[in-house]
Amino acid sequence: MDTDENESAVTAENEEVEEEEDQVTHSVWQHWIDNEYSVGAPEIPVDEGDMHPMPDGRVLEVGHSFNAALGKMQGYEEMWSDVPIKACFPQQSKFSIVLRLEDVNGGVRGVVVRVGQFCQGIVMKESQVTVERWEFIEQRGKEGEVVGGKWTRLARIGDSFLPSAVAFELEGLKQGTRVTSGEAHWIVEELAEWVD
Repeated sequence: MDTDENESAVTAENEEVEEEEDQVTHSVWQHWIDNEYSVGAPEIPVDEGDMHPMPDGRVLEVGHSFNAALGKMQGYEEMWSDVPIKACFPQQSKFSIVLRLEDVNGGVRGVVVRVGQFCQGIVMKESQVTVERWEFIEQRGKEGEVVGGKWTRLARIGDSFLPSAVAFELEGLKQGTRVTSGEAHWIVEELAEWVD
């Protein structure tokens, strides 16, 4: 290979790297609820990172956040993958739902989020945390078609109530609906429905 060819190859490689760098985005997350801090604590530090698209379609997040155990900011890397969002049989539509609970005087905050076939929630009362994660597991027929399915809890930690089932069942649900359990009043803040 002569010098001109080498220079062209290096130039093309540099252009590709520069093009990839142009796709990097910076994200900042403000934690409204954080298991490391009491509800409403004003000192919850921001969590921020740069999102680097990878050739295989995943995204590498490189950033820094506060490590409470160490008492200082610490770097981290996380790899993210997009997952197809599905409708949950027998529904043809896909749904995104957010329920929120806030009682600052009572020291309680919570959020339940459903996107398609996934639902997870967290609630904190002072420093007590309850979390759970659900997924709609499809049942398939002999031809591979979806013939049924059910919501299955994959994980749970803690003892407090989370109204996750409200997000699966959808009956009478609309934005602004109030879901009450004991003294907790959850509000449906978002409800979106779509078909691809």
